[in-house]
Amino acid sequence: MTGGGPRQLRLLLAALALLVVACLAADVYLLIASTLSASQLVLVLVGQGALLMVAMAFFWSWLETRILHPLRVLEDDIDLIVHGNPHHSPEPPAGHALGSLPEAVDCLAGELARARVDTSKAMHSARSRLEKRSARLEAILRDLSEAVIVCTQQHRVVLHNQAASELLAGSGKLGIGRMLTSVVQPAAVRGALAELNRRHRSDGGFQGVVTRELEFSGPRRERLPGRFRLVVEHDGSTSGYVLVLGGAADTDSDETPGRRAMDLLERPVFYDFDLFDQDRDRALLDTPLRRLNLVVFDTETTGLEPSRGDQIVQIAGVRVLNARLLPDDRFDELVNPGMPIPRASTRIHGIRDEMVAGKDSVAEVLRRFHAFVGDAVLVAHNAAFDMKFLKLKEQEVGARFDQAVLDTLLLSVVLQPSHGTHTLDAIANRFGVENRDRHSALGDSVTTAEVFVKMIDVLAVRGIRNLGEALEASDRIQEIKRLQERF
Repeated sequence: MTGGGPRQLRLLLAALALLVVACLAADVYLLIASTLSASQLVLVLVGQGALLMVAMAFFWSWLETRILHPLRVLEDDIDLIVHGNPHHSPEPPAGHALGSLPEAVDCLAGELARARVDTSKAMHSARSRLEKRSARLEAILRDLSEAVIVCTQQHRVVLHNQAASELLAGSGKLGIGRMLTSVVQPAAVRGALAELNRRHRSDGGFQGVVTRELEFSGPRRERLPGRFRLVVEHDGSTSGYVLVLGGAADTDSDETPGRRAMDLLERPVFYDFDLFDQDRDRALLDTPLRRLNLVVFDTETTGLEPSRGDQIVQIAGVRVLNARLLPDDRFDELVNPGMPIPRASTRIHGIRDEMVAGKDSVAEVLRRFHAFVGDAVLVAHNAAFDMKFLKLKEQEVGARFDQAVLDTLLLSVVLQPSHGTHTLDAIANRFGVENRDRHSALGDSVTTAEVFVKMIDVLAVRGIRNLGEALEASDRIQEIKRLQERF
C-alpha cells in the first residue's frame, strides 16, 4: 500500500491542467502572431490533440488501476465484513492509491467484530438460561417409549424423537424438513389429517385424537396404530399435527400418549419449529434463500472427464434447513467405480482401490442419494462438474436429478466480481470458514454449506433474496463468461 496516492492524484491533475493551458496558450499565439500556413497550423493542432489524448489515456489508466478498481475491491470487502465475516481484512490490490482508507475500514471492522462478540455473549447467556429450563423436558421426550413425530399441514417433518428414528429406520431416512409421506403410506396420513381438520372446523375447535392403522414403506411393510392430534395456535388456527406411534390408544382420555407427548414438546431432540411459519404452497422460486430445504453435496472421482468414462468414487451431502446446517442429517458413501483409480486422483482425495473394493456400484449409491435429496434444492461448488456425473447416470439409476441447483462459485463471482480467485479455499477464507478435511466429499460439502449460509445475508444486500433471483444472477454470470470466451 502507498500513502502517497492522494498526492500523486493531485500532481497528475495539475500536470494535465498545465498541459491543457499550455496547448491553449500556444494555439492563441499561433493564431495571432504566427506566420504558419493553414496546413501547418492544422498539423500543429492535430499534434496537440494527439498529445492531449495520450495524456488523458495515461491519466485514465492510472485512475482505473490505482483508485477505481481498488475501490470496487474494497466495496466488496466491506459488504463481506458487514454481512458475512466481520473478521475479514480488506485486500486491496498492491500499489493502490487509496491512502489509509483500507486501514480505516479495517479498524471499523475490528470495532464491529468486538460489538458482535459482546452481542453474541449476551445472547448466549440468555440462551443458556432457556436451555437449563428446557433440558429436563428434552430428556423426558428423548426417553419416551412412544415414537413422536410433529409435521406441518403439508406433512413436512418439524420434529421427531429418537424412538421415531429407530422405529422408522427400515422404512427410509426420517429427517427434519422431509415428507412424512415418503416413509409412511400417504393415504391413511392424509385421511387422518382431513378428519382432524373437519372436526376442528365443525366442533368448534376439536383438539382430540384420531387413530389410524399406518403402513410403513420398505420391504417389511410393517403396520402400527398411529394417533394424530392437531397443533392449534393461540388464535385457534392449525399449523400441523402430532403423530404418536406405538402403544394402545384411548381417544377419550386426556392422558393419551399423543396429549402427553404434545405437552412435552418444548425442546426435543430433532426439531425446527420455523417450518410451521413457512407457506409450503408458495412457488419454489419465490422461496427466500433463508427458508430453503437444501442438500449441499460434493463428489470425488477417478478423473475430470465424466464423458470419457471417469466415475464417482465418493459422494457426500449435508442438509441445510432454514439457513441452519443439520449436523446429523448427512449422506456419505464410497463407491466402487468398476475401474482402477488413477494414482494422480488418489494423491488428491486419498481414496485407493482397496478402500472401494466391495462397495456398492454407482447406480445403487446414487439411488440412495436421490432418496436422501428428495425435493431439496441442490448446492455445490462448481456444480456443473458434479452434476455432469449425476446426469450421465440417470438412466442407469432410474431417477432424474432435476432439482434446482445453486453454485457457490457463480454466487461468489456475483458477490465479489473484483476478486480474481473464486476457488472453495479462497471464498472459505474470505468468509472466515474453516476448510477442514479438504478434498474429501463430506469435508468439502460441510465447507460449502457453511460458506453458502454466510453468503445469504450478503446476497440479500445485492437484492438477491429468493431462489429465483439467485438462479437468475447465476445465469447472468454464466452468459457473461460465454461471451468472454468468444473474444
